[in-house]
Amino acid sequence: MNNLLISIASDDQTPLVDFKITGELKIEGKSYPEDPMKFFGPILDWLKELKKSPPPKILLTVQLDYFNTSTSKLVLVIFKLLESIHLYGKSEVKIIWFYHNHDEDMTESGKDYKSLVDVPFELVEL
Repeated sequence: MNNLLISIASDDQTPLVDFKITGELKIEGKSYPEDPMKFFGPILDWLKELKKSPPPKILLTVQLDYFNTSTSKLVLVIFKLLESIHLYGKSEVKIIWFYHNHDEDMTESGKDYKSLVDVPFELVEL
């Protein structure tokens, strides 16, 4: 298994994804891809592979400036995959959701996600 690095798209429609096999995972930028499964499919596949032999600790940091509805659903799938790793007891998982204090949508989204997953989840204001 290798690290997964997806750079921000030149049209700015997809975020930076930097997932390391050491458990350091990062998503940041904007996300409104035309074909969400084409973009998120490899990310979900990578996480399913990681689940087979996870590192002792996994930290996902998320700093999204904007995302559409289809992205929101797939972000929840990512969180649920991490939750399954956490609940299986093989890895300590933590999610940190960064948001700007003036961005009510990202603040509320973070709170909603926190209530939907059984994983240590921290909201951090920028």
